[in-house]
Amino acid sequence: MLASKRRIRQRLWRLWAALAIALLAAPAPAQEATEEATVAPGEPLAYGEVVQGQLTEENPAVLYHFAGEAGDIVAITMRSDQVDPYLRLMDTAGNVLVFDDDGAGDLDARIGPVVLPEDGLYVIVASSFEAIVSEQAEIETGRFELDVTLYEALPIGYPGEFEGVLGRDEALKVYWLEGETGDILRLSLESDDFDPLLVISEADHLAQPVARDDDSGGDLNALIVPFVVPASRPYLLTVTGYRRYNTGAYRLRIEVLEAQALAFGETVETTLSSEQQAAIYTFEGRANERVDIVVEAADRLDTTLTLFGPDGEQLAFSDDANGLNPEVRGQPLPEDGTYRILVQPFRRGSTGALTVTLSLSRESS
Repeated sequence: MLASKRRIRQRLWRLWAALAIALLAAPAPAQEATEEATVAPGEPLAYGEVVQGQLTEENPAVLYHFAGEAGDIVAITMRSDQVDPYLRLMDTAGNVLVFDDDGAGDLDARIGPVVLPEDGLYVIVASSFEAIVSEQAEIETGRFELDVTLYEALPIGYPGEFEGVLGRDEALKVYWLEGETGDILRLSLESDDFDPLLVISEADHLAQPVARDDDSGGDLNALIVPFVVPASRPYLLTVTGYRRYNTGAYRLRIEVLEAQALAFGETVETTLSSEQQAAIYTFEGRANERVDIVVEAADRLDTTLTLFGPDGEQLAFSDDANGLNPEVRGQPLPEDGTYRILVQPFRRGSTGALTVTLSLSRESS
């Protein structure tokens, strides 16, 4: 009975939220010249403003809205010691643009930084994780604080090394990086003062982050390797701390991973380690050729294999084709050019020796 009541309350909340958003999208009725324009549902927010809110059984989510301009780089953060925050950013038609659960660390939620695609009103729905994932869960109640902050991104390139400092009044640093399709990068974020968190997001449209890491670099440092640039477009790199109000100096390093040339009929040996978490090879292929790529690892090392074309697009992927070993057989090549092979552990941090063999398939024309 109690669970049924909770489901009813949550369904009512969803109906109320949809109605509020519909009212926000609807044109305002005609008014006398002396009257002010209709106020949108939800509390209006200004950049840099910190508001206090509360989730209750009657109101398991709170709506806010803010006016943004195309090109604004914003982050929305929800913190609480009483509930597990969950954020959604929506347009005025009720479409969810992006969401987050633990992006700010310590179970706090953070959307962004993201680049707003157009001028207009944006709707924030602040709720709890349990209210989203389970209709039968206990409704979390408690206070939270929320803010929408405007950022400027510092343009950087690669390879390069960049230093900075996080302070109490500047919890994030944002960098603007122009990526080239198919580039394979190693990004490390190190600090002796706090537990670093590194996030990579596409800058030209609203979407979930494409990569994120906290402790893969050892000693609580962040490491993203390899990062295969999926397309030639701008990316936002966000430097922050995993713990709330982390402060101190940091160093961000971006390296381009060099590939080893591989010839048909050749077998090469390598070892994956904490410092080398990927093996990258290139070979020259011709249109209509078919290739076999076989990876063999010792000591139960579980690896994956990815083949990229000359344009940087993924052509093939393999995980456990032969036990824990990946392989690609009879893969047709669409054009003349340089192809990339990427071998990496299935579980980040796994190490061990392996061999890679490249050969022309018997099916080649």
